[in-house]
Amino acid sequence: PEMRSTLQSTTERLYQVKEQGGWLPIVEEQKPEETLSLSFPSHAFPPEIEDYLQSATAHIQVDAAMVFAAALATFALCMQGKYRVSHPSGNGHKEHLCLYIVIVADPGERKSAVFSAVNRPIREWQAEKREKYKFDFVEYDTQKTILEGQRDNLKKKLSNKQIKPEERATIGDELTAATADLEALQPPVSPEIIATDATVEALADLMRLTGETAGVFSDEADFFKILAGLYTGGQAGNLQLPLKAYDGAPFYLLRRGRTIGMQRPLLSICLMVQPSLFIETLGNDTLKGRGMVGRLVTCTPKKMAGLRDVRSNVKLNETAYQSYKETMLQFLDTDQKPDTEISVISWSEDAKERMLGYLQTVENSMQSGCPMEE
Repeated sequence: PEMRSTLQSTTERLYQVKEQGGWLPIVEEQKPEETLSLSFPSHAFPPEIEDYLQSATAHIQVDAAMVFAAALATFALCMQGKYRVSHPSGNGHKEHLCLYIVIVADPGERKSAVFSAVNRPIREWQAEKREKYKFDFVEYDTQKTILEGQRDNLKKKLSNKQIKPEERATIGDELTAATADLEALQPPVSPEIIATDATVEALADLMRLTGETAGVFSDEADFFKILAGLYTGGQAGNLQLPLKAYDGAPFYLLRRGRTIGMQRPLLSICLMVQPSLFIETLGNDTLKGRGMVGRLVTCTPKKMAGLRDVRSNVKLNETAYQSYKETMLQFLDTDQKPDTEISVISWSEDAKERMLGYLQTVENSMQSGCPMEE
């Protein structure tokens, strides 16, 4: 509702200006226009989550919007591929829960501490899963080596021109079975689901190990710089994967004689970006033209640098953290499912009407001369 109200107020202001013949000159005693601001809504999360996030906000001494937005992206990462959400209109359309969130903040706003607090359950989960993954991967690699050896030996036997037709047919059947077993053998799923700085190609390699799911979370926004082409003379990077993985569209990449293919890549992004970089990126015609900018949810927290109390001894609420962690682990430990079997989140009547109203306001604002025309 707050976002809808802000957008409507902006649109109404625009129409008033147009009706009056354009922007009016400043006159004496003219009152400045009231700044439109939008705070992160309270009670957006269940209590077992919100209690910890409020605790982290007080402990780190940052604006709640920074903590809550980062947590929202973190839960999106944990839930993508396990749930989808239906369109509130009831038209049958469903989408994955991936989110691309950009938090615009100046240096000194304790961005690293925020990530550390909200992602803490994932790091602990990864530490627990790594040893099992190493063991499972060795087991997989051993089985793969055995099957490859069997296949190669059968190919060698089959190349012998002196074997009898009956024996050749038997070897051919064994080769077909060994090849099928090798193709059916799947590597274990890696717990390394978060990248901080990666090219699109490296991210694709990572996602092949994690069950085609990943998150890019960084307080330095190097991934943003790669996409914007700041390391390639202003030429935007390869956008195919982040564009496809926003909602699980198939992805194929041919590079240097090898093909990387994923049937349902899913990606969530949370980047802490300095204002100057954010403005520069928004001006990139390729990012805008191909829809990357349109996929971004932007959060601009209130500045807290210079306003914090150095004597504050507020500690993290560890009891609240345990509830937060248990909730996140439930999603992390849930297996991904194919789209035909995945659980679908529906809307309550009140939530449906609010979302439809907001979506209609956004749609209307895209008309010529309106705030979101571009």
